[in-house]
Amino acid sequence: MAEQAFFDKGELIGVLTTQPLDRVLDYRAPEGGCFLGAFVEVPLGPRKVLGVVWGPGQGEEPLGLSGAGCGADARGNARVSAPGR
Repeated sequence: MAEQAFFDKGELIGVLTTQPLDRVLDYRAPEGGCFLGAFVEVPLGPRKVLGVVWGPGQGEEPLGLSGAGCGADARGNARVSAPGR
């Protein structure tokens, strides 16, 4: 089976963050969706951290977060990070 390369808005995505965690965290894809391997900024506790879209989510949203995607807005949704931003 081929690995999913694009995730539509609202789909669960697995994000591997730069933080020393023992697992990939699940978030929801942002407005406009995002690609596998995209660099993202996501909420983690009271701060935002960098990560990469690692694959489909596993259905476990961390710490009650309902949103994610590529980069993060005030509602906990992720946003795609652009180089040089």
